[in-house]
Amino acid sequence: MKNRHVVSEIPEGLRKCFGQKLQAAARTNSGQWLAASFGELRVWSPEAGADPSAELGGQTIESANAFPTAESGNSTELESSLHIYPWVDFARGTYRGETAQLQLSFIDPAREPLLFELAPEQAAILVPAILERVDDSIVYQEFAQLVSGEVVSAQMRRRADGTLFAQVPWYMAHTSGDRAILAALEYSVKEAVGE
Repeated sequence: MKNRHVVSEIPEGLRKCFGQKLQAAARTNSGQWLAASFGELRVWSPEAGADPSAELGGQTIESANAFPTAESGNSTELESSLHIYPWVDFARGTYRGETAQLQLSFIDPAREPLLFELAPEQAAILVPAILERVDDSIVYQEFAQLVSGEVVSAQMRRRADGTLFAQVPWYMAHTSGDRAILAALEYSVKEAVGE
């Protein structure tokens, strides 16, 4: 991914906190910080009802080194407020400009999608990077129809470390026929990439 999504206004402390090379970062309308790196989405949220500047020891989050890091002695706040989501956990991302909402849907349908409201200028920075990272984690994909008639997909995904793995919706297997179709689909996607 090119660095076209990185903006110079990202606080230095934020870059340090999120560790990996950032490709884009932006603050949501609710005060969360979202950061896209090569391997994952990192979300920092102030504790519910907390003032972000109070949680950061009275400094504003925009100040250059105010973002909590383990080195700054604020690791407790950081650990309770930082959530890390590998790109391979997401099935897709969508952005609706009319509602200014970014939605990230998980592969696991039992997990509620992540929803973020972004100002247009923040969306312009972050949304292209996030959608690109989700798409780029999918190396190969095939579809099949189950006995029930439902269409499913299996994918070969790339983790941040470069390793590949098959992502198969086994939770959709309700019959032995479904399991056989999914097993064949898994074999096919692995074979397509030489695994």
